[in-house]
Amino acid sequence: MIGLTRFGCSRCSFCRPRRSTRRWDGRPLVLACALFAATPLGAQAPPEDGSGLRSRALELSKQGNQAEALPLLERVAAARPDDIAVLESLGDALMREGRTVEARARYMDAVVADPYQQASWAGLQQWAKATHATIQQPNVGPPGSMSVGADGKIKLNPKSLDKKQGDEVWMTYVSTRAVWRSGKFKKEFPNETAYRHSLAEEVDALQTVAASVAESAKDRKKRQHLDRSLLTLVELRDQGMLAPYVLFARADDGIAKDYPAYRDAHPDKVRLYLLHWVISTEGNP
Repeated sequence: MIGLTRFGCSRCSFCRPRRSTRRWDGRPLVLACALFAATPLGAQAPPEDGSGLRSRALELSKQGNQAEALPLLERVAAARPDDIAVLESLGDALMREGRTVEARARYMDAVVADPYQQASWAGLQQWAKATHATIQQPNVGPPGSMSVGADGKIKLNPKSLDKKQGDEVWMTYVSTRAVWRSGKFKKEFPNETAYRHSLAEEVDALQTVAASVAESAKDRKKRQHLDRSLLTLVELRDQGMLAPYVLFARADDGIAKDYPAYRDAHPDKVRLYLLHWVISTEGNP
């Protein structure tokens, strides 16, 4: 039998010598005391998603200690996939290592987490500058004469439209959105008490425009004169990218509420939109 004083523990009564000659089978207690003695107080590592590990990872990255920072940042990012500061720091660390493609992926993760924060785009903009790439949303939009009033209603003067360039198709955009305001929103979103400009509404309205443009584009002569932005809209529709385009380039407070659900349901589309429509690498990987 192992003696109770073998580990030299003075913390508990079980390890101190007893005056009594009564024998005691203290094996479970000996094991507990051995573990207690072997682990100094306060030496336990913080959990992988704990604030302590996060702070240490960020500090190491700030100091430029990539060897230690990278594995810690990876662990924290896995536990906190929406932590923009961690994702940006991870991208920075990878850039310092010359791993630009991996860095781009992490900077994109930050944008995907929340595209409506300016800080989310900082890393990707930095990456673009370093790799001679550009970050720009597709150039699609209604005529400058179109405006939205304080009441949310769209105002468009038909006389200001250039019919030769196909601007009249934007009248279908206005009429489609009017339908949503007048009752379609309540039908599609029965659990919401007040109308808001939604992702579904904007995509529906843009699809009507794209359909009209596609029909006009069948005529070669008309196609030559169509506004290039309208042809871009058709391309976005044909590639199934209208929703990501709306969420990233045309979002207002109402549309932004639909982003988390769309991102979680279509993560691949969100990233494809960024890669093929927003990031231009001009031949770089």
